[in-house]
Amino acid sequence: MTDFRIFELMNRIEAMRSQEESISLSHNYFLKSHLVDAGSRSAIATWCDQVADTLSFSRETVGIAMLYFDRYLSSGKGQSGDSLQSKDQFQLAAIASFYLAIKLNEPIVMGIDHMSRMTRGFYSEEEIATMEQDILFSLEWRVSSPTPMDFVRHLLELLPESVHPSCAEGMLQSAKMKMEFAKSFIFFSSHKPSIVGVGCIMCVMSETKNLTQTELTEFCIRMSTAMHYEQLPLGVLDVQQRFLMQSKPLESIEEKPCNTIDDGSFS
Repeated sequence: MTDFRIFELMNRIEAMRSQEESISLSHNYFLKSHLVDAGSRSAIATWCDQVADTLSFSRETVGIAMLYFDRYLSSGKGQSGDSLQSKDQFQLAAIASFYLAIKLNEPIVMGIDHMSRMTRGFYSEEEIATMEQDILFSLEWRVSSPTPMDFVRHLLELLPESVHPSCAEGMLQSAKMKMEFAKSFIFFSSHKPSIVGVGCIMCVMSETKNLTQTELTEFCIRMSTAMHYEQLPLGVLDVQQRFLMQSKPLESIEEKPCNTIDDGSFS
């Protein structure tokens, strides 16, 4: 990798870090609701995955949708408070977030009538469109923030030239699998995308056996330089530990199945 390429990557990462500073973070909004919980959110993420698979959309689009959804419910703006007091409104907010993410990130145009049909008519086109507008206004139209996977991809390009391409690809695929896990938990939405991305890479690195100590050291130096880290932030270490504990429950709230979404359909 040439010095110019490294310089170019550093500048891109710096621009992404600046961009994420304008994006609000989420918090555990379930503390304000007795009607919806972490299990309800997880069921919605699963339903969105099923729809994405059916329509050949990227599952990363689902992750983006869940970030919109969490930011909206954490905003305290618009009708977000009502969405925490009604399971129907909670699901509608998720569906509108998913529809918004599809429009902004998928090459295929999906009509709002199609999204309504995906809910078997449980939500009308007007209801989805109205909720979409409320989400956009509540987020102040800031819906183009870099994602954790954006940081993962850019940072992995800083791997030393001696690392075999198959090893780099393996690390990328491992990171994608961990992000699949992450989107089901609000914990990860409460951290900046860069923090989640770096934490994910740290977890992948701890599991990778194909890098020499010299390669690991060089990569860590490059990554720390790109992220302006003198030492790893506590948030990165927290995220790394959560990924390492992915076989254990991450929510303090007991997870229960959602009553309305079942096996990808609406009742």
